[in-house]
Amino acid sequence: MSGAADGQTAVTIRRIRRRPEPLPFLPVGGVLVLALLGVVAFACWPFARDWIEAPTRAAAEAALADGYGWVRVAVDGQEVVLSGTLPALGADAGAEDAVRAALAETWLGKHPPAWGVTSRFEMAEAPPDPPPAPAPAPDVVAADQCDAALAALLREPIRFDTASATVQADSFGLLDRIAEAAATCPGRMRIEGHTDAQGDAEMNVALSQARAEAVRDQLVSRGLEADRFDTVGRGAADPVADDATAEGRAQNRRIEIEAIR
Repeated sequence: MSGAADGQTAVTIRRIRRRPEPLPFLPVGGVLVLALLGVVAFACWPFARDWIEAPTRAAAEAALADGYGWVRVAVDGQEVVLSGTLPALGADAGAEDAVRAALAETWLGKHPPAWGVTSRFEMAEAPPDPPPAPAPAPDVVAADQCDAALAALLREPIRFDTASATVQADSFGLLDRIAEAAATCPGRMRIEGHTDAQGDAEMNVALSQARAEAVRDQLVSRGLEADRFDTVGRGAADPVADDATAEGRAQNRRIEIEAIR
């Protein structure tokens, strides 16, 4: 029996299954942005400073501890900046190389912690020039010149009779030249008599005093004022040569004349 014949309509029922909505598309660029944000967060987080900057600073300061105590260290990540005032020209030689060669403990072993090292040193201001030394007074210059002239003349000894204060005649020419030089000297002068160490010490002092006075009298007789001279007898107290030899004793028996300052 057919449906058409019976006046009935056949109905077909189909079930339609709906597919679920797909997830929104996530661009690749978004992943990169998230990764970059993660790196920035790591860099800003305190443990990044402790893991990176602290070892870098410690290694740099340790490398500069010997001879570079004046250098200041600043660290930004693994970039090291050295600064300070140079104590002397060229004092920074080797500072950067020392930091670059420094090693720090890492989880991969010892490695140089600094990626870059720069320096910003300053030169210390030069100290002002010291003031010029004051020029010696004219009298001091004249006294120095006088002493030099008299010392040159007295390289030739004034001769006396043995154990006596009597000046021998062959020294009169020398005394003439000494008087001329002494006349140009400013102020007062000192005449010192000296002997060798032979004989009694007290007698030598007395003899040296008498000889100094004899020279003064010779200069006064040549026109110089007596009150310009002091006389001192030193005996054998100030030898200039070895008194154990005849030559040395001859040098120790002498007269010295100098300006009093």
